[in-house]
Amino acid sequence: MMPKAVEIANDRQDIHVIPKGERWIVKEVGESKALLNANTKAEAVERAKEWALDANRSAIIHRKDGTVETSYNYS
Repeated sequence: MMPKAVEIANDRQDIHVIPKGERWIVKEVGESKALLNANTKAEAVERAKEWALDANRSAIIHRKDGTVETSYNYS
């Protein structure tokens, strides 16, 4: 099932993939609400990269311990 379209404002900060319990969330810096709550890290990374590319921003991917694993810069 494809998640609904998400509107990403170009004036906002990076998009992060972070662990939350056994799930992975995609979240913009400074926003309290997650853009996506995914079952797998792979799903969260795929969506974060798509949204970052569309908005000319970076997708920052975190490890399970919260440290940064990698980033994709589309700006």
